[in-house]
Order: sequence, then C-alpha cells, then structure tokens
Amino acid sequence: MYTNTPWDNHFKGTDPFLVTDPTVERTWLQKLIVPALYPLIVGCGLPANFITHGVGIITGDEVFSIGKLFVPIQLAILVANWGWWGVLLMAVAIGTLGNYYFTCALMNHNAEHVMNVDRRNNSRDWGET
Repeated sequence: MYTNTPWDNHFKGTDPFLVTDPTVERTWLQKLIVPALYPLIVGCGLPANFITHGVGIITGDEVFSIGKLFVPIQLAILVANWGWWGVLLMAVAIGTLGNYYFTCALMNHNAEHVMNVDRRNNSRDWGET
C-alpha cells in the first residue's frame, strides 16, 4: 500500500543489495553485480522471512499459529522419504517460489507510476497514485 515510502516493508528490507528507493543513487556494485546475484538473493528471501517471523514469535512481536509448523513438517516428510536429497528438493522448491514471489512483489517498486516521486508525495491518499 505504501510503495516506495518508509512505511513499505520492502523499502529498506532489501538494502544494501536491492535498493528500491527511487531517490537513491545506486553504487556500481548495485548496478552491475547485484543484478546477476538477484536469483540467489530472492531465493533466500522466504527462509529469511521464516526466520525473522520465528524470532518475532519468540520476542512476542508476532502471534504463533499452527501454520508456522507446516514448513518444518514438510521438510521432515521430505527428509524421511528422500534422505538428505529431501533438503535439496526443499531448497529448490523454496528458492523457485522465492524467485517467483519476490519478482512479482518487488516489480511494483520499479513501475513508472511509483517512480514519479513528486506525484506520489503530492497525492492525498496512498491509493490515489
């Protein structure tokens, strides 16, 4: 809802690798090297979010639900049936899903209408632009 604003959870969440703030100049590393590493970076995004949410549950900032156990259960089933190949299967599945999801989620940060910072800042409501 708050694309490219400080309230957007992607605004600083991918820094310093993937800079989504359209007003920030990219370094040579962010322009030339990071795009080649993009699949690896976003492929690790889902495990990173899972861990961050788990820490939030432990610290009391997030609420536990039974769904939190689905990923470990799935991993356990894969390892029970495939051995350590199950870990690789899970890594490929999660990496593929992470690439799909984060490509869709981060794409809205680079769309033309959100790059018009002046128009966004002068809007009366987050849904107007």
